[in-house]
Amino acid sequence: MNITLGKKIGAGFALVLLLFAIFAALTFKQIAELVETEGRVSHTREVISEIESIAAAVGEIGYSVRGYILTGNEELTEGFESRRPKLKQNLARLRTMTADNAVQQGQIARLTPQVEAFFTFYEQQIGARTNDGLDASVALAKTGVGQKAFEAVRTIVTEMKDLEVRLLGLVDAADEVGIVDAGG
Repeated sequence: MNITLGKKIGAGFALVLLLFAIFAALTFKQIAELVETEGRVSHTREVISEIESIAAAVGEIGYSVRGYILTGNEELTEGFESRRPKLKQNLARLRTMTADNAVQQGQIARLTPQVEAFFTFYEQQIGARTNDGLDASVALAKTGVGQKAFEAVRTIVTEMKDLEVRLLGLVDAADEVGIVDAGG
């Protein structure tokens, strides 16, 4: 069977086109995976940022209330009540952002009552300082209730952030070996 030169050229051209199509499909798949991975990394970083916002808000509230307790300067309590709804918004955003992560949802379920306990204690402490003076507020502080609430919030927030950092590491590692479905 003789194959003419034209058929050989045609077959060679078809082979080149086939290889080009395969290369294009593989490139497209890799780009799609890269975009998906970048989306996961971006989402995880947003979750970490939200967690850090909650931690910072709790810290700021604690510092301002303790400052008021020590000095009696009521200006330090002005932001206390306005921070409560903002912190609830942060928690709601975090709940939405981690809706696909059962572990983080459990952490938020643990965190929410601790944040409320934190606020309740500091409300009591502000009231004690305002109505009964420094000694009453110090006596309330010595119960350790506020410190326990603060430590619980800080512990849960740290655990949540650590989990997200691990997820970020998994996404980065998966990207390196070409696996995209690492969670997030």
